[in-house]
Amino acid sequence: MTALRVSETRLLTDKDGQIDMKKLAMAALGGTFAGIIATSQIAGPLLAGEDATSASVYEQLDLFGDIFERIRAQYVEQVDES
Repeated sequence: MTALRVSETRLLTDKDGQIDMKKLAMAALGGTFAGIIATSQIAGPLLAGEDATSASVYEQLDLFGDIFERIRAQYVEQVDES
């Protein structure tokens, strides 16, 4: 674990062993940008699929209501209560 930390700090330090702020800022910016891209690539399609699914459910409910109304109007006879 120590070797990993040493190698990580070597990437961000200059010749004197001081942390190079430009490298640190570029690493932070690159990580942030990569996170935004990854999130948009993963979350975007999931959200789009959710909208399509809910629209499909409402279309199916609307179709069921239309068919139910047609069956009630054409095939159900009124009961004679006399």
